Amino acid sequence: MVGKSGSAYKGRRYRSYVCSNVNKALAVRGYYNGHAARKLEAAVLEYLSQFSDPKRVKELLAESDSSRSRQRKKELKGLERKLASLDRDFQKNLKYLKKGLLNEEEFAKTNTPQRNDSVQTESRLAELRLELEEAEVG
Repeated sequence: MVGKSGSAYKGRRYRSYVCSNVNKALAVRGYYNGHAARKLEAAVLEYLSQFSDPKRVKELLAESDSSRSRQRKKELKGLERKLASLDRDFQKNLKYLKKGLLNEEEFAKTNTPQRNDSVQTESRLAELRLELEEAEVG
């Protein structure tokens, strides 16, 4: 966003903020998307005022940490489910290989993407577990 001084109306200048890519934005949107400086600045100051009280800042930080922890735990559970699903798929394909429904080339072709996905999932799981352990200790 960049500041812009508008034209005078009855001798008064009007300030506003517009997207720094205003010309490209006009081509995409087809309408002016400026914001009155007075209203925008008042909203920003009102938002920032909540951070002037140290107790409130501590509460906000605690809420943020708690929310982040819940999100990590949710992601962890999702990754564990995904890993279990990948393992089930591998085991199913292994049975097909043993029964002769898949040959080794088809088995490898089917499981290569799953193996790569499994490695990435296990890596992210390890990262999340470490982050959660550090958050509980710290």
